[in-house]
Amino acid sequence: MRIPSRLLAGLTAVAAATTLGLTGGAAHAETQVRDDQAGDTVAPSITRVSPQSSADIVRLTGNHGPDRLKFTFDLVDLTPGELVNVSARFLSPGGRDHYLTLTRNNQGKIISLVRNDGDRGELPCAGAAGSVLNAKDRVIVSVPRSCIGNPRSVRFGGGVFATTQFTARGIIPTSAVDDARRDGSVGQEIRLGTRELDRG
Repeated sequence: MRIPSRLLAGLTAVAAATTLGLTGGAAHAETQVRDDQAGDTVAPSITRVSPQSSADIVRLTGNHGPDRLKFTFDLVDLTPGELVNVSARFLSPGGRDHYLTLTRNNQGKIISLVRNDGDRGELPCAGAAGSVLNAKDRVIVSVPRSCIGNPRSVRFGGGVFATTQFTARGIIPTSAVDDARRDGSVGQEIRLGTRELDRG
């Protein structure tokens, strides 16, 4: 899984905390679930890695409703205070490739929607939303279908990068990365599923 520079930048950026609500999935939404084994995180660089980290995905659920596309990440241990980037990648039949990312840092949380194909760049989308539920070890991100061209279906995947916060004493942080569709490995991009998630 690639860790795009736009995601890593979120770990050190000074951002104002943003209060974001999450619109629930509408009735008749189509759902797909991807279970991922625990303990398959890897270290993205020369850092110590903990398999029980905030990066360790155990389930990724995609929900495609009439109005919104929603992704739920269930994690082994979503530790309060860790810096976390949670990214859903989804590809429409027309070739539009998107990353929807929630970055949680010590300033709060930021949501970004980015095109990852020929028209690369961040997209404005006021309705993009995210929720961090520490007690449930869960992160949810969602986006209005209108922001992504109202696709009839998507193929999707997900990845998480997490690291402990840097300290003034220069302690090497614990970092880990996980791809929901890879066991114990990462690639240049988040891996997509082979099945289409149709609109409900």
